[in-house]
Amino acid sequence: SVSVSVLAVLASAKLAAEGESEAGATCQYGPVGEQPGRGKALSYCQQFRTMTCCNRTHTDRLRRRAHSYFDSDVPDACRNIANKILCSECEPSIGTGERTGMCSGMCDEWYSACAETMFTTGSVQNEFVPCGFNSLLCWKLGDVVSSGAEFCQKQGIDVVEDPSECYDGQMHPKYKLMVKSYYAKRDQAYSSTMRNPNIAKKILAKLRRYAPVIGMFSILIFALGTYFGAIDDSSAVGERN
Repeated sequence: SVSVSVLAVLASAKLAAEGESEAGATCQYGPVGEQPGRGKALSYCQQFRTMTCCNRTHTDRLRRRAHSYFDSDVPDACRNIANKILCSECEPSIGTGERTGMCSGMCDEWYSACAETMFTTGSVQNEFVPCGFNSLLCWKLGDVVSSGAEFCQKQGIDVVEDPSECYDGQMHPKYKLMVKSYYAKRDQAYSSTMRNPNIAKKILAKLRRYAPVIGMFSILIFALGTYFGAIDDSSAVGERN
């Protein structure tokens, strides 16, 4: 119900506003000097929305880089691993510098999944991107690149052999635990609010106070939807006649 949803939002509002890690490590970009926190209005890389140094500007840029991978001729395996690697910039330990590059196994997986795909040179630092309908010169990736490490390097991605310092496709375990802790605290706060009759009564009283306004707004939205729907139907009938 609406009242229960509002209770949940209010109970977790403080936690969501904080939304920061307890690691002490701080972001090297985005909110420089701040700890990784909940991503706000991310347009891409949603897998890291619960803990990241990225903001909307970062993910807009990454989405543009990944755009060519969503062409219908790109195999799913190639598209999926590219998404993981391009979004590594938003993984919290990459953002803080605790991880300094890509694990070689990730590069090998990327190269293997995309080796038979036609690529061209992109506009960003001459990186390789899948061919589009307007590409002038294309080549099979496997014909010009011989290994995963070489492929990552040509994409401007550092390859790191130390498993404790490279991105392996998963959020760093430390930050996973922090996300889990955040949700546990949020659920606990919600439960405490639900068990407190005074807080619940105050919230419900406010809901009743604004119920007429909410009701009128809902009626207005319904009326507008009906009106424009009728216009669309009339236009469709006119076109058929």
